[in-house]
Amino acid sequence: MSHIGIEAMENEDRLKLQAWLDGELPTHEAARVADWVEANPSARELADELRAVKVALQVGEMPVSVEDSREFYWSQISSQIELEKVAEPVVVEALPWMEWCLNGSCQWAVWLPSWS
Repeated sequence: MSHIGIEAMENEDRLKLQAWLDGELPTHEAARVADWVEANPSARELADELRAVKVALQVGEMPVSVEDSREFYWSQISSQIELEKVAEPVVVEALPWMEWCLNGSCQWAVWLPSWS
């Protein structure tokens, strides 16, 4: 397959084609894109590739079932958020060596390895 035509296609056109394939366009616009895809080999090639990817994703996707309800999960998230809001911030006192480094005395740690 030649991707030269697809690569030259405008990003807006690619997005419009994807929206058309996903059924997201109004009827009049969908008809216009369908005509464009039919008349444009690059658009038709991209549409075929996107359809193939869509099928591959649908076939390869495993069904997921959740035992707990959506409300249960949201209540857990909400509780955790509330706990984090209530938690007091921890204040750490600077140790003497930290202050020594912060005032520029630790610069040797950055440029010392470059001497080797």
